[in-house]
Amino acid sequence: NKGGQGNIAINTGERNGDLVAATLVGETDDLMLITSGGVLIRTKVEQIRETGRAAAGVKLINLDEGETLVSLERVAEDESELSDASVISNVTEPEVEN
Repeated sequence: NKGGQGNIAINTGERNGDLVAATLVGETDDLMLITSGGVLIRTKVEQIRETGRAAAGVKLINLDEGETLVSLERVAEDESELSDASVISNVTEPEVEN
């Protein structure tokens, strides 16, 4: 009990910048990071090392000058856990008649 003051869960500052997103994940999930420059990186959660609560975090992506991280999305191993908007792999191209 901190007397109603709470605990610091994520340190932000000049070194690691602002918090863009936070999400709960399972060991079998993937994370997808999307930048303002259109770069998309998908990584397995199990490959990200764990840190203590007071740590500054783990760097997952290198950004170019002026580029920012705009989104972080959880990709569940089981597609039935995803909403229809998140299931990218099930999108099909429309047929074009000549």
